[in-house]
Order: sequence, then C-alpha cells, then structure tokens
Amino acid sequence: EQAVAIARARILRCVEGKRYSLTAGAHFTSLSCLRDPTIAPILERIQNRTHTAILADGRSENLRIHGSAERIEVAERALDALFGTLRMRRVRLKGEGVSGGLMQALLHKYGASAESLADA
Repeated sequence: EQAVAIARARILRCVEGKRYSLTAGAHFTSLSCLRDPTIAPILERIQNRTHTAILADGRSENLRIHGSAERIEVAERALDALFGTLRMRRVRLKGEGVSGGLMQALLHKYGASAESLADA
C-alpha cells in the first residue's frame, strides 16, 4: 500500500509538471519570445534529449515542464542556457556604435508595439 502511494505521488508530480518562469531570471517579459521560428526546434530537441514535455502556459506567461524530477532539472538547465543565449542576442537600438535615428525609424515604421515588428 505504501509503494502504491509513493508511485501515485511520483505520477502526479510528473503530470502536474513544474513551473518555469520566463521572468524570474529576467529572460523575457512574455511568451512572445517563443514565436521566434528558431526556438521551436530547439525546444523540441530539449524535450527529446531530456525526455520531458515542455508546454507554454499562456495565462501565467510561463512554461511547464513535465517529467521526473531528475529530468525536469536537466531541462531547466537547458532552458536557462537557451534563454541566456537569447538574452545576449538582443539588438541594441540606442547607444554608442548605433547609427543615429535607428530607434526613431523603427518606431515610425512599426509603431511602439514590438508585436508588429515580430510580424514583419
């Protein structure tokens, strides 16, 4: 009976999954980063390599990782590396070495919303 309870608890943890916050590590402010066409194949490789399921939770703006505790930990490290790399790839629109007026030109062409820029 105790073995059944332990097995049941493990299965529930796998099904429930663990929340991976995109904002906790200052990765991004929303799931919009997942719209990048280069991200989907990388997430799929992480899932295949770690034998986990990674799902986007649009309501809470987080990811949920499903699998055993050990595999979730490996997937979290892989996601940390992925989003850390993406954070370093951000484009600078202002500052030294950036041609003057770039920021204003982008705002004029696409508006203040970054969503319209992503669709371009």
